[in-house]
Amino acid sequence: MTAPRIALCAIVRNEIRGLIEWLAHYKVLGVAELIIYDNASTDGTTDLLRMLDEAGELVHLDWPNSVGARPQRRAYEHARRHSDADWLAFFDADEFLVLHRDASLAGFLAGLPRDASAVAVNWIVFGSGGASAYRRKPVTERFTEALAADAPLNRTVKAIGRRASLSGTGIHRVALAEGRYVTPSGGDVAFDDLTSSVVPEVTVAALHHYAIKSLEEFAEKRARGHANSQFPERKRARLDAGLAEFEAGGVRNDVLALSSGPMPAEAQRLSRIVLDAGLRFPVWPFVEDS
Repeated sequence: MTAPRIALCAIVRNEIRGLIEWLAHYKVLGVAELIIYDNASTDGTTDLLRMLDEAGELVHLDWPNSVGARPQRRAYEHARRHSDADWLAFFDADEFLVLHRDASLAGFLAGLPRDASAVAVNWIVFGSGGASAYRRKPVTERFTEALAADAPLNRTVKAIGRRASLSGTGIHRVALAEGRYVTPSGGDVAFDDLTSSVVPEVTVAALHHYAIKSLEEFAEKRARGHANSQFPERKRARLDAGLAEFEAGGVRNDVLALSSGPMPAEAQRLSRIVLDAGLRFPVWPFVEDS
């Protein structure tokens, strides 16, 4: 039986500090197709993505603000309409999929019911853990303080969908033309609204969401705006208002910190491609912390 083709679709803007780690994480999970929409980056992200595109490691698409008022939503629809992958995952560059029972994303999807057309994966939100400044180490090692699994923010979901069964895409959910929308364990999803499930389910799979990182990185996130907002000041106000809830933490979660396994080696492989192309960046894995 032929393994399904799985593509990860994401839109990024100024993500140079964590991008290689994030790409390496998904390559280790067996995601061979990475479709990255570049929303007017200015920090080196564009150069890095172009080099990796030329090396055949991903597909880099320029996707500036001029594309429309909601470039993220349009990017997701573009992927749905133009990709020929069997499955599409829609995750951000600060979201790391964790599979508790499967070694690969293909293995996870193979275990779903035959009539499953989309999976709703719940967040586990990580805070800063008191870190004020960026350190040149992997995100998954630097942050291990998370919200409790049943915290309201962890009801937020992101989607993996069977492309041929989709009738539309959203930022958090996809629309189905046929089939069932399931939890990672295969049951029907009970949605609370457009972004959340009624009850988080994170025992089979979860999406570790490094929403804050250090306070320095949070300030950068706040400054660069949001790829799906027509009103960036409103988005910044929501980030500010929600900071305390994201920072509530209190639960140690070092699953990725302890099981990063082959990710660093894959990150080093990707960084060598970029270094050989003549690019240099003052971030991990291009340099080590002193």
